[in-house]
Amino acid sequence: TFDELHEVWEEIEGTVRAKEKQQYLDLEDALGGIKLGVQEKKLDRVTSGVADLNSALDAYLSAHP
Repeated sequence: TFDELHEVWEEIEGTVRAKEKQQYLDLEDALGGIKLGVQEKKLDRVTSGVADLNSALDAYLSAHP
C-alpha cells in the first residue's frame, strides 16, 4: 500500500535529502504522484509515479551504491 511505501521512505528520506537534494525532491514528487493516483484511483498516474520513483532511485543508487 502507499502507506507502507511512505513508511519506508520516512526511514531514509533524511539521508537522501542530506546527500542529494535534487534526487530527494524528485523522489518526493514521484511519491506525491503515486499518492494522488491512488487517491483518485487513476492507474496511469500511479504507473507514471512508479516510473519516476524508479528513475530517481536509480540515480541516487548510482551515486551512492
